[in-house]
Amino acid sequence: MNIAMFADTFIPDNNGVATSIQNTINYLSSKGHKVVIFAPGEGYSKKKILGADVFTIKSDKSSLLLEYKCPKFVPKKIKEIFIKYKFDIVHVHTPFVIGWTGVLLAKSYNVPLVGTYHTNFDMLFDFYAKNKIIKIMKKVFLKSIKIFHENCDILISPSKTQTRTLIKQGYKKLITISNPVDLSAYKKVKSMRKKLGIPEKAKVALYVGRISKEKKISELIKAFESIYKEDRYLVIGGKGPHLDYFRDFVNEKQIKNVIFSGYIAEKDIVKFYSSADVFVSMSDFETHGLTFIEAMACGIPCVGVNAGGVADSIEHLKNGFLVKPNNSAEFGKKIEVLFEDKNLHSKMSSYALKSCDECSIENAGREIESLYMSASKYPVEKTSFVKFWENVLLKSYTIPAEAKIIFVIALMLAVLMLFNFTSSAISGDINIETVLSLRVIKEVLSNIISKI
Repeated sequence: MNIAMFADTFIPDNNGVATSIQNTINYLSSKGHKVVIFAPGEGYSKKKILGADVFTIKSDKSSLLLEYKCPKFVPKKIKEIFIKYKFDIVHVHTPFVIGWTGVLLAKSYNVPLVGTYHTNFDMLFDFYAKNKIIKIMKKVFLKSIKIFHENCDILISPSKTQTRTLIKQGYKKLITISNPVDLSAYKKVKSMRKKLGIPEKAKVALYVGRISKEKKISELIKAFESIYKEDRYLVIGGKGPHLDYFRDFVNEKQIKNVIFSGYIAEKDIVKFYSSADVFVSMSDFETHGLTFIEAMACGIPCVGVNAGGVADSIEHLKNGFLVKPNNSAEFGKKIEVLFEDKNLHSKMSSYALKSCDECSIENAGREIESLYMSASKYPVEKTSFVKFWENVLLKSYTIPAEAKIIFVIALMLAVLMLFNFTSSAISGDINIETVLSLRVIKEVLSNIISKI
């Protein structure tokens, strides 16, 4: 099969989405499929990564989109490449500019479209929506994300808990498939304790991930503080927008034995897991909990919260503990149990090694491959750019006819602002083909006016 993937994050980015895509490519390439990735980069280029053709689009970091990179425009060359490869399937991973490019091209050239719901943006907005303007933008932004995913012929949810949440939100055409994890790479090796300045006999709790407030790192630090002893350490590995904030927080509170490692190179990640006695995270908005799976593949018992995809990864009392969200005191107690009860730790460690098989590249990759095979046989309705955007913009809205024009104009302007489109969108290389140019806006509005 010829498979196109569109994502607003990829190698060298170090996050769950990029890792999932990388592992999926590894499996598909090993099975002889042709994979092409459209991803952000410093400029337009073609590379060969993991056996896949990677076409990069010049992108800059956007303050609106966390640490995702956002192109100001998408070269027309991307359309030419898309036509050339004659893709059997398109898989979109992120609901931003490059992801939307994949949706539009798939719809325009009648290619079956698969999506993966990687991030709980609604919970993320709830965490950061502290003023009225952001709360208003939340509704528009979340609606655009729902429209994005609803246009997929099939939508992958990486955990059963996440699937149930999406069903409650009105999503259909769902299938649960775990993100693929390269379990063979996660075997205990020599630890990083000496380099981190931690005694070999000390008890170590480890967090690995994005260092940001929505990950509930302040609550995790409080949980550790509640069980602090001289021979106990909390290692917080990774980078993110609030790394300095949490370092200052620990220093001001004079909390001892909390170590921030900063960025973890891929070659060192297994060494960090091998340094831990317990893997911990109090984040309650994970769709899958990739780092929990990686830790368990190293035989590390876990403590997490009973929410989101983590509730599927941790089997309570078997490979770790699940605690109610935001309960730092109880969370600390569970860490302490695993620090002190050697027999229980040993049993949970053994079970952890066995419990992550379904997430292996082989198992999850096979399910994704099978999905592609079946999806490629779906009948796809041909949709022109203009007709597509008419349907998208008015879909699911039950508002008075006289308000439609104002609504469409407002939503289009919001989308334009959201993705930082500039005047370069209207001349030269055009943003996402000509979809959001003034010419198409005018045509869409004219057609809507004629129907009111």
